[in-house]
Amino acid sequence: IRDAETEDFLDRYAASIFTAAGLSPSNVRIVIIQDDSLNAFVAGGQTVFIHSGLIMHSTNPALVLGVIAHEVGHIIGGHVVQKRGEMKDAGLKIALGTVLGIASVAAGAPAESAAAIMQGSKHAAERGFLSHSRSHEEAADQAAIRLLKQSNIPLNGLIDLLKELERRQRQFVKDIDQYALTHPISQQRISHLESALADNPTKAMNQQTQQEWAQIVAKFRGFLRDSSDGSPFDSTSDEYALEEAIRHHRNADFAPALTTVRRLISAAPSNPYLYELYGQMQHEQGKLDAAISAYRKAINLEGNQALLHLLLANAFIAQEQPSSYEEALKSLSKALILEPDNVAAWRQKGVALGRLGQLSASYHAFAEASARMEKWEEAEGFIQQAEEHQDSADDNLKQRIANLKTFIEKNRD
Repeated sequence: IRDAETEDFLDRYAASIFTAAGLSPSNVRIVIIQDDSLNAFVAGGQTVFIHSGLIMHSTNPALVLGVIAHEVGHIIGGHVVQKRGEMKDAGLKIALGTVLGIASVAAGAPAESAAAIMQGSKHAAERGFLSHSRSHEEAADQAAIRLLKQSNIPLNGLIDLLKELERRQRQFVKDIDQYALTHPISQQRISHLESALADNPTKAMNQQTQQEWAQIVAKFRGFLRDSSDGSPFDSTSDEYALEEAIRHHRNADFAPALTTVRRLISAAPSNPYLYELYGQMQHEQGKLDAAISAYRKAINLEGNQALLHLLLANAFIAQEQPSSYEEALKSLSKALILEPDNVAAWRQKGVALGRLGQLSASYHAFAEASARMEKWEEAEGFIQQAEEHQDSADDNLKQRIANLKTFIEKNRD
């Protein structure tokens, strides 16, 4: 699941964890998988996968940040390298599949095609938060304690999660043999964390951070839950209203959804992600001018999010006008500067160029997308098409095609 607001939040607050671990924040990826379980795992070297169930479980952002710190503990402990053979390159492919699936829906492709693209992603995390060896889990917990303290992030989130896991565990197992488990039982881990918290207490995260996270939780619940049952929000709160507004929109009850989001925007006019949501609602109702206006307002407030530029481009392409395709290309260029490996952006660039009759450049864009999915034969097929339609005077495109061919040769084996 790709969401600009959630990625922005996690990137900002997890950066200190990565730095404390001696990792470059720009080299660590956080990917969200749609799965209701309370789980996370690491794959592909420095990619942390978070299940959507973790996000929806708690309004305390320290819980997810604590899990990220724990998974980073596995990275710096070398546990990922030792297990890499079990998931070889699955991490990247799962991430790309999820991104492409969501983006194809945003671009107007049938939901069935998106489901096919994302097939298998939901159950990819067979090696998760509780599946390392006992010694690995202990080491990752100790690393998480150090990283969270250095980042001034409370330990209580990780403690709360382990208490919930311990509660669920005891529902199924009465007498647990801790030595038979592949990880320490949760109560033992809780005690270690509580001792560390007592030795060095940290303040709760500030109110603004809590509110930012609460809005994210509300959005996830609205999109992924069919009812408000179990909602952590008071029925009079803005977060509850947001959750219900998204649910109204999903059920094609558009008027109350838009009314609520407009009210929330009036109360928080500098929040780019409310404009993004408003734009999405308008786009999915076919009101493209209103969607474009909302996306532009979001970008004016937060221009460094590739997904916002991609959403704006999608709305322009949906207008099916030559001038709109030109505008889409401007937005896609910005998206690809921010995320050069964004498969959906490359494919949408191919669509816009193709509709403008720039066939060689269009096939090149599709080849770039295929290469980033490691679909080498498909990429080479697109390159062949690009070369067949190429204008002999376009030296810039020639060079880009040559660079892509070199990239494929170096990486396909």
